[in-house]
Amino acid sequence: MGHYSLGLNAGMAFTGAGTSPSAGAQLGATWTLGEEFQLGANAQVDVLQGIGSGTLEASFPLFYLEKQLGTWPIYFQKVQLSAFAGANVAFDGRFSDFYGASLVFSTYLWYNFPISLSFGVVYSNGQFIPTFSL
Repeated sequence: MGHYSLGLNAGMAFTGAGTSPSAGAQLGATWTLGEEFQLGANAQVDVLQGIGSGTLEASFPLFYLEKQLGTWPIYFQKVQLSAFAGANVAFDGRFSDFYGASLVFSTYLWYNFPISLSFGVVYSNGQFIPTFSL
């Protein structure tokens, strides 16, 4: 069977020098089916910025590498596909949506430190935007 997690957060943050403060609440849930397939949902409201947003995400492994790079202390475990869709709605009625997907490479450095490399693309406001995360 699967297992799930649910989280509720509320807080206030300043997003950077010269920018407006942010305050609101966030609710997220993740459901894991089997060992690897994950479904997630997230919703948040920022009362100071006047915007609400929500996302849905699915993630599953494409294949398992289970390889080491020679004698280097790096181990490649698996490659996952992560796809998501979301929307932003401003309190004044403005709406925008976004969609995207990424390949996530799960690796270990020195056999104990998990590192995930992600390469993807997001489609928003008529533009494709490449993404990378470490």
